[in-house]
Amino acid sequence: MKWFMPHASSEETAREAYESIKRHVSDVLGVSRFSDRRIRRIAFSHNTKPVIAEVGQTMHLREIREEVFAILYEPERDLYHVCTPSRGVLRGMSVLVGANEVSSTEDFDSK
Repeated sequence: MKWFMPHASSEETAREAYESIKRHVSDVLGVSRFSDRRIRRIAFSHNTKPVIAEVGQTMHLREIREEVFAILYEPERDLYHVCTPSRGVLRGMSVLVGANEVSSTEDFDSK
């Protein structure tokens, strides 16, 4: 599947929004660098319960019931950052998922 940013009206707007999310998460959590991967979906375990985070879909995790706008990977700390409106996009810190909790990932097509 081709990369997209939910609710973006153009590819340029999508790129700007994506970079804005990366800057926000970096500022809030002090991330020095994110991977260049464009991640579409991750499956992970939280308190032994399976969770799916997929861009454009609602994630159900604890009290969080929000659409996923981006999933970023931080290689230095081996962490995934799941970004929803209240967790990493408009405010707050992203949902942090350790790579050791992730059972599968799927990236967007590279073209």
